[in-house]
Amino acid sequence: MKTYDVIIIGAGAAGMAGAIAAKQENPKLKLAVLEKMDRPGLKVAASGNGRCNITNTSCPDYLGTMKFFQSIGIMTRDDGRGWIYPYNEEAKSVVSVLKETMKKQGTELFCGKRVTAVSHIDYEETSKVRGDKDGMFEILVEGEEESYKAKRILLSTGGKSGPKLGTTGDGFILARNLGHMIRTLVPSLTTIETHEDVRYLSGVRAKARVTLYFEGIPVAAEDGEVQFTEKGISGICVYNLTRYMTELPLDSYGVRIDFLPDVWNIEELLIDRENLMGKEDMLLTMVKRPLRKLIEDEAGGDLHVMANLVKEFPLSVKNLGGWRQAQVTRGGVDLSQVSHETQESTIVKGLFIAGEVLDYDGPCGGFNLNNAWQTGIKAGRAMATL
Repeated sequence: MKTYDVIIIGAGAAGMAGAIAAKQENPKLKLAVLEKMDRPGLKVAASGNGRCNITNTSCPDYLGTMKFFQSIGIMTRDDGRGWIYPYNEEAKSVVSVLKETMKKQGTELFCGKRVTAVSHIDYEETSKVRGDKDGMFEILVEGEEESYKAKRILLSTGGKSGPKLGTTGDGFILARNLGHMIRTLVPSLTTIETHEDVRYLSGVRAKARVTLYFEGIPVAAEDGEVQFTEKGISGICVYNLTRYMTELPLDSYGVRIDFLPDVWNIEELLIDRENLMGKEDMLLTMVKRPLRKLIEDEAGGDLHVMANLVKEFPLSVKNLGGWRQAQVTRGGVDLSQVSHETQESTIVKGLFIAGEVLDYDGPCGGFNLNNAWQTGIKAGRAMATL
């Protein structure tokens, strides 16, 4: 039996931040981290296309996140939009600093340890034997006969998005078995698949405003770069809109793309350009060639139809990209069952929950990583006081 003061399950953003914060608060803490994959922080290393969008100036307590990273020597920069990255924009170096900090603090990191079950032995049972005030947790690891025990544990296993990086939903099962309500799990910040065949446009990128509709009623709009794919559309603005797709069936949703969001008098503009350049060339420099050809073909020379296609290019939703394409998970452990101040479960004393296993999903731009850091830090500090 391997016994610790604290065991953290999952060495992702929340787990590593939790371990470091706990040791900063109480250096004498006997702490271990159990990670399923062969190394820690795989999803952090892949985040932001390998650049690691650490936080955002619009995030709650982003200054607290910045202070934490400064305390372990990570330099950052603002990209001008309020999106905060490591100064070298290298996600792997962030993971390296986190890992080395844990090592210097004396935290034991065990990789290749898939936790299969967690049980809680309450005070009445353990106090007779050990006098443990808050009970003990027993943790079983796949392929090992000897169990791990700890007075407190942090569940920070991540969600289901990006399964190749190890986030396959294990934490939801563990939390449910410990009595927690799990809100419905849905891929979020992901691609949109359309009923229309857009393979002809695959690879085309266009600055635009994308509006999401539900049963013909506008729900939300985002400006940004749209990327056409083999099956539909992608891009940060598209990802953010998928957070609003909460109703079924999904084909009740549609999107309309405005390729000239800064132009309101589009028909007048097209008339002027037709007089100046001729009907065949009036879309030149306005939209990219594959889009231009598609719009011209569908308009069939009708200037009014052409104007509508430029301003409200319609697509109907068939499906969302799955867990492999999703950046985060919507759904998870019900937030009402976790203390906002400490991240301790209100169901099981001594159990702390942080990161993507919680029912939180924010927009692109550092919000989800910030939530992981912050919940991990709060849990770590709270667990340090035994």
